[in-house]
Amino acid sequence: GFIIGSIGSKKFQNLELLRKPYVDSRKLQRFSIDEKSLPPNEETHYYRSAKTKRKIFSGPHLLINQSPKKERLIAALLKNDAVFKDTILGIHGKESELNQLAMCCLVVNSYIALYYMMLTSRKWLVERDSFQKEEIMNIPMPTNILDTNNITYDYLTNLSKNPKAD
Repeated sequence: GFIIGSIGSKKFQNLELLRKPYVDSRKLQRFSIDEKSLPPNEETHYYRSAKTKRKIFSGPHLLINQSPKKERLIAALLKNDAVFKDTILGIHGKESELNQLAMCCLVVNSYIALYYMMLTSRKWLVERDSFQKEEIMNIPMPTNILDTNNITYDYLTNLSKNPKAD
């Protein structure tokens, strides 16, 4: 994600991200987000804005909040383009990989993933309550994840409407 900043001469203008849907890490929900409700990004000056890896802002993508909320990891699958700050980890996929991203989203939102992260994290409850990108990318996934077709974007959208979904 991007970093907004005014750190001397390192702050630069990037109009490519202007008016794109913006995902606020404090409002990221589990499983999916109503993409029509996302406000437009109004920021134009950045300290860092993923200049070389712009695909992270292209849909479909899995967004993972690096700081757990309410004792849960928060991950959501978005079909369309969106921008976000560096407190969210974005994983871009192809349209044909949407079901695999959906399955990964389901796994990351599980208590098992949170438990694994709490056991293996270098910073959790020591320096700050957040996980590093490498730690999140190392969450074990089921070996048959590529064979699963019954977990879809629509399935996650229905789950997101149920506040008690686990």
